[in-house]
Formats: sequence, structure tokens, C-alpha cells
Amino acid sequence: MSSSRFSATGFATIFALALFLLVSTLQVYAQGGSTISGFIYDDRRNPLSDVDVELLDEIDVVQKRTRTNSAGKYEFTGLSDGRWQIRALPFRYNLHDKTETVTVHTLSILGTGSSFVTHDMYLQRKGPPSLGFTTGVVFAQEIPPDAEVLYEEGVTAFENKNAQIGVEKLTAAIEKFPTYYSALQKLGVELMSLDQNMDAVKCFIRAAEVNPKSTATFYNMGMALNKLGKEYNDASLVALNKAKVLAPDSYLIELQMGKIYREKEEFEKAEEHLLKAKKLAESSVPEIHKELAQLYGNDIKDYRKAADELEAYMRSSNQNDSKMKAQIDNLRRKAKESS
Repeated sequence: MSSSRFSATGFATIFALALFLLVSTLQVYAQGGSTISGFIYDDRRNPLSDVDVELLDEIDVVQKRTRTNSAGKYEFTGLSDGRWQIRALPFRYNLHDKTETVTVHTLSILGTGSSFVTHDMYLQRKGPPSLGFTTGVVFAQEIPPDAEVLYEEGVTAFENKNAQIGVEKLTAAIEKFPTYYSALQKLGVELMSLDQNMDAVKCFIRAAEVNPKSTATFYNMGMALNKLGKEYNDASLVALNKAKVLAPDSYLIELQMGKIYREKEEFEKAEEHLLKAKKLAESSVPEIHKELAQLYGNDIKDYRKAADELEAYMRSSNQNDSKMKAQIDNLRRKAKESS
């Protein structure tokens, strides 16, 4: 009889423990998924502040943007399992852009959960830069101390994932010092990440008035205008053209311009800019191959080139997708039929 009571008690204990583990796992999952963070360095292992960093998903769509802090650290939170790409854009440095793949994989009794992935990146120095690039490297201001305190509090709030306080602090810093370039630029980037794109554009316009030689400001302005819809594409191209003058060797600017010309159905110009992006890129960039494959396959109807670019996309993104292989075979068949 005592053995029976012990068995019942033991079963209840095991059940309670299993329930606790299940609830704990669910709570972890509900708390927002996994985190990728790390530091951006140059080739001499110096940490780099104010580097724009983008998070792209498996089909090369930008999902989040941030900027490294004074210690060179970036962070993306709330991520699901899968393969992500981290892209560093060192506009204000004489360094090459770089994209690296990071895999998030968690283990739990539900097959989901959270993990913390550390991924540092080292950016290589370029050769002698063009005049247009160097004009945007250095910009200094004498900031009133009270405005600078508000700015630092705003940056800290964003690092702590408190966007509302961050926006309030940066706005207050700008009210104290209306030509505060770093605050205007930072606020614009954060508003764009919150999909408040018109307000972001206003910040970038004011930032450009203060510092008209900032590649990052005009690039972000073009991105925000594009996100507002097709009716803003011409304005977006004006901003991106200005960025291109300042950084003529940036493949990202050419890539974005190629995308916009595709939206405008100006396919020859789209091809020109996408091929220029492909030439400028130091290595094979999946997003460029994907855009070219879509341009050739859907718009220009050059199926051979579409197949070539789709194959290049598979190689550069390390994919082995049977459906994509079948699509490539189909494109090659259509190319033979149309020749």
C-alpha cells in the first residue's frame, strides 16, 4: 500500500516537472526568440562605431537595420531559427562592405526556443579611395552637453529595445540642438526600422542639410522614400544618385537603383545598374543574382541569362533546392525553344 502511494507520488512529481519544463520552454519562446550580436572590426582589429548593419533573411530581403555603438557592437533580437545574413556597410570608412551568413538553431522539447549567437566581422581595407568617397568620411560638431546627454540616453534606450523612449530622447536632443547631425541620422534610421518612413525621410533631409557629404544619409533617404511606395521612386532615385556621387564604388547603391528601375519597368536601366552592382561587388552577392534572374526571366525574357543567374544565386547562397533546380532546367528548356 505504501508502495502504491509512493508510485502515485512519484508519478505526480514527474508530471509536475514535465509541466514546468513545458511552461518554461513556452515562456522562453514567447519572450522573443533568439539573438545575433557581435562586433565589427577593421583588418587591424580596431572596433568600428557607426557602421550600418543589415539583417537579411534566406531570400535576401532586409528585415532589420541597426548601427554599431561606440564599442563597435551590433545586435538583432527576436529571431526565429534559420539562416540569416549579416551585412556591414562601412560608409564612413575606407573599407569594403561585407556579408556573412549566420545560422540560428535552438534545441528545446518543442523544437523551438531561444539562443544567443555571437558573430564578429572583420572588414578589409580598400585601396586608395576616390575623391567622392573621402568627402563623406569626417564630420565633426561641437555638441551642447545637455543635447549630447539626451542623445546618449536615446541610443541606450534603443540598445535596450525601448523604441518609444529612444525616439523621445533623440527628438529632445534635436530640439536642444536642431542641427545635431548624429541625432538626426540615428532618429531617421530608427524611424525607418519602425516603418515610420515619411518621418524618417524628414530626418534624413535635415541631416543632409547639415552634412551634405554623407553617403549614408542619402542612401537611407533613398531607401525610406522607396518604402513609401512607387509614387516616390523618382525622389528615391534622386537621393540614391547623390549617394552614388559620394560613393561611386558602392554596389549597394547600384543594387537599390536597379531594383527601383525594375519597379518603374525601365528594364534596360535596371539591367545596367544591376550589372554594375555585380561588377563592383568584391564577391558573389546572392541578392544581385536573384534580382538579375528575376529581371531576365520575368521582364526581359532572356531565359538563358535567367538560368545562369539563378544558378549563381544557388551557389552564392549555398542552397541545394530541388524546386530551384527544376526551375533552372525549365528556364534552359525555354531558352532552347526560343533560340
